[in-house]
Amino acid sequence: MNEKIFKLPVAAHQFAKVSRDINEIANTVQVSERTIRRWAETPEWTHALNIWGYRGDRSFETQPKRDTKRDAGKDYNDVKAAYITAIKVGNSHRKAPAIAEQQTGIPRRRVRVWATKYGWRKTT
Repeated sequence: MNEKIFKLPVAAHQFAKVSRDINEIANTVQVSERTIRRWAETPEWTHALNIWGYRGDRSFETQPKRDTKRDAGKDYNDVKAAYITAIKVGNSHRKAPAIAEQQTGIPRRRVRVWATKYGWRKTT
């Protein structure tokens, strides 16, 4: 309990003035992320943020998620083009991943996942 009395206002200052990154806050005050999340649900946290003059979004920053289109770049575009071309030529949705694999070298299983996830079947 004593730890909370001293560390919660420091954590709130870190959140309000430095960074909303929960990892950074937890490292600064030397507690776990879980503890920071529990503190954030208390009235003391709200009060501390108000004292520091924080008026913005009260959620913690999240790290960027994976983005296949961004991460795979040219490979993604090549596979998509090969898949859609294979369908337009008259191949079935079952054969299109194998054809895209032959043309691009990307495994057909990944092609199937991308086709389902990004709705390539709906565009053809």
